[in-house]
Amino acid sequence: MSTPGARRVVTTDSTRAPRRWWNLDRFRHWRRNLGPAVGGILAAAQAAIITFLTITVPAIATYVATSGNPDIAETHWWDALHVGTDVWLLGHGGTTSLDGAIVSVIPLGIALLALLAISGTFRRTVAPTAAAWATATIAYPLGLVLLGSLFASPAGRAGLWRAGLGALLLALIAVTSGFFRHEAGPKWDEFRPSWIDRIPGAIYSALRGGALALCVLLIAAGFLTAYWIFQGQREIGDVLVGLGGDWISILVLGIAQILLAPNLVLWTFSWLTGAGFTVGEGTLWSPEVVAAGPLPALPILGALPQPDAFLPGNWVYLVAVVAGIVAVIPTARRHPSLDWYWSIAAGGIIAIVASVGAFFISALSAGSLGPGRMEHIGPHASQVMVHLFLPLLASGVLAALATGKHTRDAWALVRSKFDPDGAAPGPGAAPGSTHPKSRKADQTDSKSDPYSTAASGRPQTRPRTAPGPKP
Repeated sequence: MSTPGARRVVTTDSTRAPRRWWNLDRFRHWRRNLGPAVGGILAAAQAAIITFLTITVPAIATYVATSGNPDIAETHWWDALHVGTDVWLLGHGGTTSLDGAIVSVIPLGIALLALLAISGTFRRTVAPTAAAWATATIAYPLGLVLLGSLFASPAGRAGLWRAGLGALLLALIAVTSGFFRHEAGPKWDEFRPSWIDRIPGAIYSALRGGALALCVLLIAAGFLTAYWIFQGQREIGDVLVGLGGDWISILVLGIAQILLAPNLVLWTFSWLTGAGFTVGEGTLWSPEVVAAGPLPALPILGALPQPDAFLPGNWVYLVAVVAGIVAVIPTARRHPSLDWYWSIAAGGIIAIVASVGAFFISALSAGSLGPGRMEHIGPHASQVMVHLFLPLLASGVLAALATGKHTRDAWALVRSKFDPDGAAPGPGAAPGSTHPKSRKADQTDSKSDPYSTAASGRPQTRPRTAPGPKP
């Protein structure tokens, strides 16, 4: 008999507990039973759908919000779906057309979103096995091709093969990252080839230094881009308002500029190297000159420096010089006694690695945005590579030589010539020996103390106390 007023507790294991058909634990258990290969396919499909809806849903919502505008009376909601799908494919390396001209510039924000979605879904939902890695890597580009074939415009489907190849590359990078970052995943040491251990340590440190130099320049470009956006917020707002539409359209268009922010960072990166970038034929933004012209109606372009802005000129190369010096730090810490030829080789490797990396990331941020003078926007990758190579080579070689073995020996020789009292002991000196004058000074100091026994040859004993009187 139950006590009146007592509290009844129903747990999930109780027969009276309510059952829900959408229980997530049941879905996870069902997915585990399918095996790791099917789990990789589901993770890739989930990432493809997430990125696809992130781009297309705001496009459709913008059309619905502005459907009362008479200027778009002849368009339909599936036209907005086609545009959103084309932009989604552009973010994976695809192409579309505008007024009969190819549009190939990649919104790098979409590519970064795809990397995060693929890596996150694989790491959190799939067991790290070879079968899951292979199926996830292949399933993502296949899902992209399927969605592009169904919802893209004819112009977007023409460049679907490029988008598929770009999606395969993104999936390979992201799935591999999620594979090694998984809690139960293998460690890199288990897969590292044996030939890597045969690479000289100085070369391996120089390779890391080249990547470090590139990261230093990218961080500097990020801070400079934030400053440009802060200074040009009035121009950005004027472009947003000038495009018209209701507040929903302005809000969606403003948020969409985030997709182009990584492109602007890489353009700033080319500006810091001294090469500069263009936004259409006849324009140039560089540390020495700003030749502006008519720009596309993209609000984020309002952040670009104006012709009357402060320009550092050739002083901008100091940024690359500082990056080259910082890049030598790993080599100098791990190998402080390099010979001069290894120091020169380390500086050259740092410059080559950073310059080749700059070439590829500059090529990613450039492309075509339409017909006529918009056939090329962004930096010229070859110019960026050349402008960055020379200051990195000079600063890297000099910094490596300054921290090498021969510089240390030369500095010790100079000190011995001009400061004989503080010179280091010679190679034949006994361990612990010092200069004669310094030993004599130590003995003089010890003799000046009447209670000191350090200078005498007598052994030092423990102090004794007199015994007390007997009771």
